[in-house]
Amino acid sequence: MPIRSTLVGLVILGASTSSVAQPGPWSRPPDAAVSAGVAVVHFGPDDPEIPSWFEVSGVAPTIAFTQPGMSVVLMRATDRAILDGAPSSLSLVDATVLVYNDLRLFGPPVRNGIEALVPIAITTTWRRIEQTRDDVTLSLFEYQTLGLGTGIGARSIRRRWIAEARATPSIGLATRSFGGSVGFTWGIDAGLWVNTGPLVGPVGLSVGYGFSWKRWRVGGPEAVAVAGAGRFNYTGHEHAVRLGFSW
Repeated sequence: MPIRSTLVGLVILGASTSSVAQPGPWSRPPDAAVSAGVAVVHFGPDDPEIPSWFEVSGVAPTIAFTQPGMSVVLMRATDRAILDGAPSSLSLVDATVLVYNDLRLFGPPVRNGIEALVPIAITTTWRRIEQTRDDVTLSLFEYQTLGLGTGIGARSIRRRWIAEARATPSIGLATRSFGGSVGFTWGIDAGLWVNTGPLVGPVGLSVGYGFSWKRWRVGGPEAVAVAGAGRFNYTGHEHAVRLGFSW
């Protein structure tokens, strides 16, 4: 399927990128991590033609895997809505893969210090929103995106920790997972994380903050009357904090 092939392809590319991005033989603190946390999520249409019950807001569990050259973030949010006087539940599932290569602004990689970075990134996101009412589930929104971006970043490498911050705007195409609808997407992914250690054997601790803002310009949802009537704007943003293990 296109979704799986795109995500798997970028994960493989990210692993390959990270393998050639390790600059030199010196000892470094852990720079790969698996972490979990919570995200404050909002997603909804910007156009008044789409009903307000389409919006999803709340606190969502999230997990992430990061290593040099790649990050993978998974998230699932739920919300409640009232439709025709009856309660219904909404769910949002999101998988985002970011593969990047850093261009260094000043000289070769540092062994102990701070370096300025310009990331060149490929990003893909799959997002699905479903509504369940009376044991009947409707797909309101299901798109995958593929985009390119560049931004700014910085990395500080010390004997016992690595801290990294980056912000990467991107623009790309959005395609409906099942169907012929094609649109556009643009946004920004940013984050700050610190890996410390190793503390026990090769394992250390990782703490991070992530922010994402995206806009989709795509066709109307099939579950409402405006479906197929041109393109509509949807906006989503998330703030996430995570804690995990590094190695």
